[in-house]
Amino acid sequence: MKTKHRQTGSYLTPEQKALWIGLKDCRLAGRKFSIRKRENREEVDFFCASENLIVEIGDDANFDTKHSVSESMNEKDGCVLHFPISRIRVDIGLVLAQIRGHFDRAVVIG
Repeated sequence: MKTKHRQTGSYLTPEQKALWIGLKDCRLAGRKFSIRKRENREEVDFFCASENLIVEIGDDANFDTKHSVSESMNEKDGCVLHFPISRIRVDIGLVLAQIRGHFDRAVVIG
């Protein structure tokens, strides 16, 4: 029997699959990401609980429909990173670097 995780993976877009390869199994700075996580009754593409971070990919019209997720996460001191599909297609390495950069900025020294 396949796990829910594997079943969900079969329904990913090519861009989501490409990003998931870089995020799964704590590959990005040791952070654990979930795929297709439900947050506040909305399904988000990727979620990192330790950083309270949502990563969404899609076109600009798709981001408008996810605005409520962004607002609710910001209220909880979370963050939502949006990436257009075209950026995933052109340079997945840059997208992963930008997500990793978010972790660096989130560190508080004091």
